Amino acid sequence: DEASRLAWWGDFDGLSALYERAARPGPAGPEADALREFRRGVRLAFKGRSDSPDAYFEVQQRLTAEWARQHPDSPLAQVLHARALYARAWGFRGTGYASAVPPDAWEGFRRHIQLALEHLVKHREVAFRITYAHSLLIDIALS
Repeated sequence: DEASRLAWWGDFDGLSALYERAARPGPAGPEADALREFRRGVRLAFKGRSDSPDAYFEVQQRLTAEWARQHPDSPLAQVLHARALYARAWGFRGTGYASAVPPDAWEGFRRHIQLALEHLVKHREVAFRITYAHSLLIDIALS
């Protein structure tokens, strides 16, 4: 819930601190799920809003781009910008059957999937220091 709230409000410094706590090695048990729950919270926040999805994704994309620019050595900043691009792609496509997706929506989907991939590749030396980049890359490839 905290990751979702921080991502929703664009509190990237708070999100980064939460990620650092979640990524800390520890004993197996409830804490072992911390990274998975962090990613789940971010994914929920990055889904957008049904009343103005494109505006939300656009703002999210700009905010994460600026954060990534200001923190070029932050793996989380680079990954979250790619995640915002990925979320915007799905905002264009929607979650229905592929046969129901309008042709112009496919264009936006493909363009933003490609942008997400290109961002991860361009910043691979930094981004792939954390496992979140690997799981996002798999999501991009499956898309």
